[in-house]
Amino acid sequence: MKTEKRKVFAKETRDLPYLEGTSPGEAQLATKLRNDILETVFDCFIRPDDEKPDLSPASRWQRATQLWKIMITECRAAYFIELNDSNFMEWINRGQPTSLPLSHSEIESRNRNLSELHGSEAVVRQAKAVRATLLRLADEYQDSLAHLNVTTRMLQNLIRFRYNLKYKMDAQWFLEKQPKDFFRYERVFAELLIAEDE
Repeated sequence: MKTEKRKVFAKETRDLPYLEGTSPGEAQLATKLRNDILETVFDCFIRPDDEKPDLSPASRWQRATQLWKIMITECRAAYFIELNDSNFMEWINRGQPTSLPLSHSEIESRNRNLSELHGSEAVVRQAKAVRATLLRLADEYQDSLAHLNVTTRMLQNLIRFRYNLKYKMDAQWFLEKQPKDFFRYERVFAELLIAEDE
């Protein structure tokens, strides 16, 4: 990164919030990943060297700016670890539908008015993130079913599964189902939905 651009980057990122992790190691790794991802997004998309940014609503610059705004306000360490495992670069470049991690505010919004989860603060925080991600995948799956001629049974299974995610499962269940890598969430969701049918 050129010196002038690095000064702008440093100014934009100097007041970042402290990351909340389940351990000092997680917070330290996430801090490094956050800095690396922010630098990449800034250098390649927000302030590219060789071109003026395309300001149209569907442009790479707009998607990068949207992600940038989330990253500079996000304080959850797991978000950056999951973001690093996701296809965020593909999403910025092509706008392809892909799952990106949910921000803290999105997790809180998706967990509003659902059954309370019990356990330590760290356990509940992580379980809420898993539940919110699975619920988002259920919403996306339901949207895709709207375009297909599906059986009533498939729809009923999805409705029952969503209800169970919202009101029946405890924090430990969500932690046990959380995949090791973020990109495996879709596979976990599919396996859980199939198990619901059995």
